[in-house]
Amino acid sequence: MGSETSYLPVTAAWAKAGNTSEPVPHPLVCHLIDTAAVAHELYEVLLGPSVRAELEAGLRPLGRPRSVVAVLCGLHDLGKLSPAFQALRHDIAAARFSTTGSVPVLRALDYAEKRHRATPERTDLPHGVATAAHMADRFRRMGVAGETADEIASVIGGHHGTLPQRAEIRAAQRKAGDLGTGPWQVARDELMDTVASLWDCTFPATGCTEVALPHPAGVGLAGLTTISDWIASNQRWFEAHPDVSDLAEYRAKAVATAQQAIAELGWQPWRPTDVSCAGMFPEPAPNSLQRTVEELVADCDSPGILTIEAPTGEGKTRAALQAAATLVQRLGLSGMYMGMPTKATSRQARGEIDALLTQQGSSLRANPVYSGATAERSPHGPRIEVREVGVDEPSRESDGASADSSAEPDSETGSNEVHEWFAKKRGLAAPIGVGTIDQALQAVIRSRHNFLRMSCLSSKVLVVDEVHSYETYTSTLLDRLLWWCGRLGITVVLLSATLAATRRDELIDRWQSGHRNPASAPEELTATQPGGWQVTWADGTGRRPPREFGVSEQNPLVLKWIHERSTTSRDDSRDLVGWLRENIESEGCAAIIHNTVARAKRTFETLQTECAGWEEPPELFFLTGQLDAKDRAEREQILQARFGAESEHRRGIVVGTQVLEQSLDLDFDIMITDPCPVDLLLQRAGRLHRHSRSARPVSKRMLGLIDPRPPANAKQKAKRKYRFPESAVYRQYLKISTMEAVGANMTLDMPAAVPKLVQKVYVEEVRPNEEARYEQWDESRKRYERTDHVDTHEGEVAALPMSIPGQSLNEFTRHTTNPSRTRKERGRKEQQP
Repeated sequence: MGSETSYLPVTAAWAKAGNTSEPVPHPLVCHLIDTAAVAHELYEVLLGPSVRAELEAGLRPLGRPRSVVAVLCGLHDLGKLSPAFQALRHDIAAARFSTTGSVPVLRALDYAEKRHRATPERTDLPHGVATAAHMADRFRRMGVAGETADEIASVIGGHHGTLPQRAEIRAAQRKAGDLGTGPWQVARDELMDTVASLWDCTFPATGCTEVALPHPAGVGLAGLTTISDWIASNQRWFEAHPDVSDLAEYRAKAVATAQQAIAELGWQPWRPTDVSCAGMFPEPAPNSLQRTVEELVADCDSPGILTIEAPTGEGKTRAALQAAATLVQRLGLSGMYMGMPTKATSRQARGEIDALLTQQGSSLRANPVYSGATAERSPHGPRIEVREVGVDEPSRESDGASADSSAEPDSETGSNEVHEWFAKKRGLAAPIGVGTIDQALQAVIRSRHNFLRMSCLSSKVLVVDEVHSYETYTSTLLDRLLWWCGRLGITVVLLSATLAATRRDELIDRWQSGHRNPASAPEELTATQPGGWQVTWADGTGRRPPREFGVSEQNPLVLKWIHERSTTSRDDSRDLVGWLRENIESEGCAAIIHNTVARAKRTFETLQTECAGWEEPPELFFLTGQLDAKDRAEREQILQARFGAESEHRRGIVVGTQVLEQSLDLDFDIMITDPCPVDLLLQRAGRLHRHSRSARPVSKRMLGLIDPRPPANAKQKAKRKYRFPESAVYRQYLKISTMEAVGANMTLDMPAAVPKLVQKVYVEEVRPNEEARYEQWDESRKRYERTDHVDTHEGEVAALPMSIPGQSLNEFTRHTTNPSRTRKERGRKEQQP
């Protein structure tokens, strides 16, 4: 390395300055070792087999791939060995560098410190970009192809959430005063070699022309680097060691500490014991659907996509859990993530999964992953508070004593922010997570740390429930997520009770397109005949023939028009109240689902007055998505106890919004609903007579539908159109088509009618015969198509691009947007995560 190495020993640089109350610096070399140790332990837990295979193929020329990956993750903060960073705490750096006797080193330090004091805001080189600048240069010197060298450098240097662009890396290499040349560059090379040697790796001087980093490998390396850094930065486990003389001894301690940290986090792979349906769910015995799914996945030996289409109440969730357990076992995965449409469904699914884990004797528990889930997280995992995290980069305002590293704009918004993500939303990294689908969709939105979410999913089976229920914008994001799942070899299970056959084919094709050919776009699909109840498996080799199965017998669904005047008077619900009274005045239960909170409140107030005079006044319940989180959770528990599968005292009326159609496993005798698209209408009807009971006040499954039709005697053309009680929720085109489809036959043979109705509304055109309604339908169809086009475009703009050879992975975090933009504001606000 030459005589200059004596000027700057690799143990001299600091990485963490310590907290205000405990200002003990942590050497840079120690933090790099800490991070490498964590990465080595997490390698097979966080990263899926397909991602690991691409990493191992691309990095094998450098040595044992797992060790090479660990070392690269460890080197993420290499850029801190620079005048710009070390001068942030000139007092610490000067004290640690004074023994070197190097005038050039101390002079560079003084110059950088003067620059810091001369500017009110940080204008120097962010240390992540400094890392990328040096590593790109070093890998090029080793013979690695230029684009690959830049890609590796960007991935490692982007651990604060934004992957540096190539132009940034080139500009950083020209900032000699910030980056440091001469002894600084030599010391960084020596630091790289020192850390590598501790894992028996080397960085050859030349000849590394075969090194590669395909996109899946880059995603995995970026995600593993980030999460390993966060764990290694936590003083709960990795305490500061200001003076270290024996690095091999320190490495051994770091490995033991990393193992302890991961054990305390509960991040052990899920190893299901008995994956048979009967073994996982002893009671009741598996039905036809569950047996069919079990047989289908029993011999799957490669990543793929499974679609399960079955009526509501048929046991899709259990079938999906059994399939996920089997695929985890057969494919060597770490766990699963179940993405639900709402928080309410997430809470219910979490309970089912925890019960399963307990029954199998596993110590793992499902981590809730949605906004506000921190308070609900299992006590099995440690509470990792932000205050426990060591200082990464001190802020200017507090003269280096704060834990806020907001001084580096854009590239690293602040260690508090990223560590808070880790402390509160680490559920995606945990082996088993359950939450809203939005958390998975954020993996494909152009935003900071999206690569981390994708890395976390790579080792899991991704289960998506109610896959039919999303608007065009969200569906566009889901399409892109499935494409990337195929690219990264992430196995997916999709569930639906009302999925159009064409949509099913689209979803399968998205996954296969990503897996089959990184450069291919999804194929244009032609219209498909209505599907039935079936399960379908597809992988990289093709699609197996769908398997059909028998479904439980259901009583016909009888639709009843409920008339309502379009005024704000409480008398609006008079007919509604009369129909309720006729059917459940003395016994039984009902649900009323409105499309807006305002309408739900108005009906609830009406019932408070009207039901008081009944022979047996029912207890009234109210549930919407706008309730306080704690209040809503408490009400959901009450409803589950009163109207769930095991409930006996079922007297009451529940008034609510869309949360009732997909939330809890509730069972009602009769129901009234506002008009809505056919798939959601049938979804709501699935809460009628959901469980077998010996006696009900009404034997028929009756669904009252608020009548949007005009009066029969309406003569003026304008008054002969549909008049929906609200206009902002759901597309009018779909509501009109639904009313025409169900109005033709008000008694539906269930569940056979479901796929036919969905096909009619979403694939075929249900044109009204009456002239005024036809014109209304045609106008709304044109608006629907225009809006659909806009929503698709906005979804594609927000989403990551499909992987194209030669494209840099830094496109992931270029032109970033808010990661929470997973749904449009228009409509379905009840389902916001």
